[in-house]
Order: sequence, then structure tokens, then C-alpha cells
Amino acid sequence: MPLSRHLLGAASKIVDHVGMTQLTGKVEQLLEDASAIAAERGHELVGTEHVLLAMTRQSDESLARRLLNEAGVTEDLQARVESVIGSA
Repeated sequence: MPLSRHLLGAASKIVDHVGMTQLTGKVEQLLEDASAIAAERGHELVGTEHVLLAMTRQSDESLARRLLNEAGVTEDLQARVESVIGSA
């Protein structure tokens, strides 16, 4: 199964479980974290690379982190993104 279909299926199950209100607050926090990552690196814009890196830094209980963990890509993704945009 392609990774994208796997992630979408897992996300659907988790959204059903946690509800949209809780998810919305966590998404807001994720975007704030991504913005901080971009600022730490002197980047004026927040890009998908910053969002992905923020996802890898969330707690294991977060939706984003659970999806990445389930797909088995968390550590590899974090290393690849940091190699492209640099460490803080």
C-alpha cells in the first residue's frame, strides 16, 4: 500500500477517535512550532519542511507523530529535513 494511502487511513481512524475540536488545537500548536523552527533558522516563510520537522518533534501521543511512527519514517524524515534546511 502506498505511504499516502496508509497515512490517510490511519489519520481517518484517529480523527474519528479524538474528535475535531481537540485536533484543531493540536494543529494550531503544530503550526506555531513550525513557525518557531523557521524563525530559528532565519527563514522568513514557513514551508512544508518546517511543518514536517515540527511533526517529528511532537510527543508520541500526537496525531502527526503517531502517523509518522506508524509509517516508520520519523527518524529518517527528521534527519533528511534537517540535512536540507540545516540545524538550528
